[in-house]
Amino acid sequence: MKDKGINEAISIILFILMVFIACGSSNPKTYSDHQVKQLVYQNKLTKAQIYTVLNGQLKTAISIHKSKFNCSERDLRIATVAVICLETGNLKSKSVMVNNLFGIKKVKGRPDFTMKTNEYNGKKMIHLDQQFASFFSLTDCISGFYIFLSKDRYAKVRKATNYKTFLKEMHKAGYATDPNYTDKVLRVAEEIEATTK
Repeated sequence: MKDKGINEAISIILFILMVFIACGSSNPKTYSDHQVKQLVYQNKLTKAQIYTVLNGQLKTAISIHKSKFNCSERDLRIATVAVICLETGNLKSKSVMVNNLFGIKKVKGRPDFTMKTNEYNGKKMIHLDQQFASFFSLTDCISGFYIFLSKDRYAKVRKATNYKTFLKEMHKAGYATDPNYTDKVLRVAEEIEATTK
């Protein structure tokens, strides 16, 4: 019970800090969550465009959590956006509307929703209805992803010095059940690296 209270207090403090940082941003390339969702609804965004439109949300979440990771900010952005693109079908998943960009399953103390998903049992894909976490904002979700990666089993992810090692270690640690996840997410990350600055 004591841990729940501490976790809730930390979540509230992080959320207030994220709002404070976001409100103080004067970057002209910062899009609100609403603007991001409108762009997604109106267009088919490329991976490079997703990297750009999520700039403000990434910047805020990374500013809070960067000290936990060894890789550069650019590599952390590339890895994060690659996972987002793969998990949401380039932001086309319904989960984006409830601010879940990573397919993060139900988290105690957070609202949740049920959605169909594909999981793998060995090499066999199965279709399931599962409960997923919803987040207050896209920034809150990205921050939640970095908090998720602070679990002990992701220690090698945090020690990675580049996005390739980051993504390989993330899959090895059990992030996704798809046996081909590493290959898929690395292809996305390499495309993002080649098409962004």
